[in-house]
Amino acid sequence: SLEEPALAIPVMSPFLIRGDYNPKVEDELLKPLGDVRPEDMAVFVSITVPTDITKLSANLKAPFIINVQTRKGAQIIVENQDYEIKYYFYNQLQSIKEAKEGR
Repeated sequence: SLEEPALAIPVMSPFLIRGDYNPKVEDELLKPLGDVRPEDMAVFVSITVPTDITKLSANLKAPFIINVQTRKGAQIIVENQDYEIKYYFYNQLQSIKEAKEGR
């Protein structure tokens, strides 16, 4: 947080775990960010890293959308019904790791 340095939310690109991630957002919700063109948007999702790492999850339902030109952003609930608040992706990371190691 810019105003509260002790507050930090871990985030990541949703495209690392869902290459087909395509959040649908009402244009009205993006207006406060300024003139948002697709090439000026950065999209991040918050992640939860629990003690049991196998329960690692990402919130695909409410991404952070940032206009990199104006440096304004917001967390917005997307219209997509198929995106979960808790998208578990530990097994997916393990599969990627094993593929890289040639298993």
